Amino acid sequence: MKLPIKILYAEDERLFREMITDFLKDLVDEVYVADSGSSGLQVFRQKGADLVVADIAMPGMSGLKMIESIKKIKPSVKTIITTSYEETNYFIDAIEIGVDKFLLKPFDRNVLSKTISELASNILTEKRLQMEEKARKLAEDRLIESEARFRLLFEKAPESIFVIDIPSSKIVDMNTSAQNLLGYQMSESEDLYLEQFVSNTSWLKTSPGAFAKTIEMQIYSRNGENIPVEVSYNKIFFTGQDLCLAIFSDLTERKKSEEALNQYRNHLELLVDERTRQLQNTVEKLENEIRQRKTAQIDLAFKVKIEQVLSSISSSFVRLQDGSFENEIVNSLALIASAAGMDQACFFTLHENSSIIDCSFTWSTSQLSNKLFI
Repeated sequence: MKLPIKILYAEDERLFREMITDFLKDLVDEVYVADSGSSGLQVFRQKGADLVVADIAMPGMSGLKMIESIKKIKPSVKTIITTSYEETNYFIDAIEIGVDKFLLKPFDRNVLSKTISELASNILTEKRLQMEEKARKLAEDRLIESEARFRLLFEKAPESIFVIDIPSSKIVDMNTSAQNLLGYQMSESEDLYLEQFVSNTSWLKTSPGAFAKTIEMQIYSRNGENIPVEVSYNKIFFTGQDLCLAIFSDLTERKKSEEALNQYRNHLELLVDERTRQLQNTVEKLENEIRQRKTAQIDLAFKVKIEQVLSSISSSFVRLQDGSFENEIVNSLALIASAAGMDQACFFTLHENSSIIDCSFTWSTSQLSNKLFI
């Protein structure tokens, strides 16, 4: 089954380009091909791509310059650079640009397939997260819209609704009906306390239990008028405050308003729970993504370091002089051990057509070099 991604492949060597193109077409859904950096950039602008595979050095616009320009268009695009040993001086520039993977020519098809599969997994994961984030944003917008509708219900409800801060008995919010009931304007509610219109406030400090509790009492308006009301109240915890949502209504209107206003109270609690779950899920996803990216960066830096060491060793053996073979092996072991963070490294040569060891070379931090012939 082909990977459901789009690849842009840029390579100036015709035979190599045609061979890898056929391989890529068997691996992924869509492959776009370019023979230079400038044509690759043009193809990307027209077709787009999830993954860009490019030779590091091409006539005119190089693969690095092409990738740098593409990343300005689509920063999230994944990239693979193909290069030969003599082009390793480009690695630092490639890392700064944000290249994801390096492949040294000539490379095995299995290595290319594995590398593309790994990046495709990341691409598909990012697409899934983007879709989930879009869905989360849509859900959040709907919650905000729903909250606005309930706020409208709060304001337009025929019953008098008060939101009271329990420790201080201060009126935090009240709707238009409550203002009309007491004869206060909303601007005056900033300095309004429950004791100013209710003689007995002990019920505010007692827990009503799991369900709203109902009591009857007399309240007095701003002009001193006594008003018999039924108070249905409950405690809620919202934005870090212990609040009381209290509904003051005439006894004759109680049955009419209870259902709609209790729905409002319950909806407020659901909003708090839903937003908390969404934030927790988002934080977990971001933390996982950060950990994955840090791990990938560490792995990439280690691979680049090893490739540089191997390139240096290869160059040393090419310039090898007579009589320096053994010293060069020990020096190479020291380089490999240092790059890999090891205390010891060994090298064995076998007798021709057998498993018998002719000789071995060992380097360690405690013994700079040791040669053992078997």
